[in-house]
Amino acid sequence: MQSEKNNEYKLKRACISDLDGIIDFEKKVLNDSSEYSSKRSLRGYIKSLQSEFLLIKCNNNICAYGLLSLRHFKNKPSARIFKIAVDKDFRKLGLASKLIYELEKFAAKNCMTGIYAEVRESNMASLNLFKKFGYKKTRTIFGYYSSINGSYDLENGVKVFKSIKR
Repeated sequence: MQSEKNNEYKLKRACISDLDGIIDFEKKVLNDSSEYSSKRSLRGYIKSLQSEFLLIKCNNNICAYGLLSLRHFKNKPSARIFKIAVDKDFRKLGLASKLIYELEKFAAKNCMTGIYAEVRESNMASLNLFKKFGYKKTRTIFGYYSSINGSYDLENGVKVFKSIKR
């Protein structure tokens, strides 16, 4: 595990020059290839004014990222956190909390009324993190994720939501 005192962490918006690093980061930290983003979709998120794509870098390497998209769901302005990922060597340093805090600020600034996210039912660390930030479970999404262990079984997801105060 990295020592927080010995490293300088920089939060920044993703830019096109970060694309290859983001792709390498996803291959390193995400559970399976079904969770990888295409270069084309990553480029779209980076360029879009309707999304916030944040990176946390340490020694010029990506150690965490977060992606949020603005939308109107059922005629209500809401945001969706698509991804929060932290390299296993940089966990328990508050990086995911920093990303959620910044993504929520972006959503509030853009007049969203709430934020949704989906999490693997087995990902207790992520579920507890969202709970700490005031997110509530709205429903179980059956068979939402592919299996981490390579089987053909599907894993349930949990949809969480938080209202945003303006």
